[in-house]
Amino acid sequence: MENKEFPKVLVASINAWRDNTGINTLIDFFKCWDSDKVAQIYTRSALPNTTVCNSFFRISESTVMKSVLKRRLKTGKVVQNQVGAEDDGQNLELEQENEIYAKKKKKFGSVYTFLREIVWKFGKWKTKELDAYIESVNPDVLFMPIYPNVYMGRLQKYIMKKTGKPVISYLADDNYTFKSVPKTPLSLMKRLWLRKYVKYIVKHSEKLFVIAPKQKEEYDRIFGVNSEVLTKGIDFSQYPFEPKAVKTPIKMVYTGKLIIGRWKSLSKIAEELGEINKEGTKIELDIYTTDSL
Repeated sequence: MENKEFPKVLVASINAWRDNTGINTLIDFFKCWDSDKVAQIYTRSALPNTTVCNSFFRISESTVMKSVLKRRLKTGKVVQNQVGAEDDGQNLELEQENEIYAKKKKKFGSVYTFLREIVWKFGKWKTKELDAYIESVNPDVLFMPIYPNVYMGRLQKYIMKKTGKPVISYLADDNYTFKSVPKTPLSLMKRLWLRKYVKYIVKHSEKLFVIAPKQKEEYDRIFGVNSEVLTKGIDFSQYPFEPKAVKTPIKMVYTGKLIIGRWKSLSKIAEELGEINKEGTKIELDIYTTDSL
């Protein structure tokens, strides 16, 4: 149920909000909000398609990269929610963009991700269009999910200083310590660069949310804060339980990401199923994901 008394929120994140894509953590957080009081600034090519938000500003990353040499390019603009609209080729554009990133990252690894940060540093994204959008939204509060990308930290810091409004930040991954970073010069340099922005965002936040108790314990100690654990939820009242007979083989389904070690858990499950199925198939596990190993 929407709460009309909730404040106006501006979210700065990477992906366009699209329902039913599997990337829905932030969407889930704002399902109870008045959609007219939620606005999003994002940095991917896709157009939004969601019922939780009605106001969007897109900073096209591919155009930001081109703007390093072509300064007159328009890198940001207001885009319309695509709920109920036919696909106009934006999905194809996004697929092509993701394919390019995946190939470059696989081939060049940390070199590519570091160069990407350099391009963003010198690209043109601080524009009059962005400033006008921020002013028109005039949010009461900012919601800043913290990413492992320096350019997102820079964008979020810019918005924070531009508005001066209270900030709520959210850390779902280890984007600060060195434990999860490959011990290569470029990876360590990028993490040092990133840490400056993570620290700034957390220190200027009214509240920090994290995704697990272990993370809360660690980040409370590092930053001297009292964070809270925030995870996705579901209202089971609209899905009444219907008992069904279990058939053979038992069908298990996983739908989601393979990042941050999730593939390791699935691998362990697969090993156990291998033992269970030695004398015949008793359980099957189907995995649906947008990620490539």
